[in-house]
Amino acid sequence: MKKKVVLLILVLLMTASVSTFAVGIGAGGTFGWSADNGLYGGFLSLKLDDWPLLGIDFSSSSSGFRIGATADWWQLNENLSGVVNWYWGLGGYGRLALGSPTSFALGARLPVGLNAYVLDPLELFIEAAPSVGASVSSGGVGLDWGVQGALGFRFWL
Repeated sequence: MKKKVVLLILVLLMTASVSTFAVGIGAGGTFGWSADNGLYGGFLSLKLDDWPLLGIDFSSSSSGFRIGATADWWQLNENLSGVVNWYWGLGGYGRLALGSPTSFALGARLPVGLNAYVLDPLELFIEAAPSVGASVSSGGVGLDWGVQGALGFRFWL
């Protein structure tokens, strides 16, 4: 828990000096299915106006610790109905898993999701992102594929 709080404080400090952008800072949970049996944990996200949506996700289990990063460029974000919007984009990801087994993966993703601005500074969202890439582990180089997902919120400053 302390690591999560420290990471959130660092993100807030990094964005405190950015006064010319609208800044969205958020958190939530990750879910998914992949060739290596899924990704589950928490994440932090950062969005600056026209910049890519950046995310850091993390999880731990008895077999090790994983940390990943994503960068998504939304191609479309339009109103669906009322306060609900839908979006899709193009992005990339990287993941480092330490433990059993240790591996590193890089690839591309296609995020599609729903977001809603239920209160003025609060955005709620859910997304799924089919992904494909390459992974390197002690067993060699392999295909890394699956569906990544996230459910969370962002506050806009």
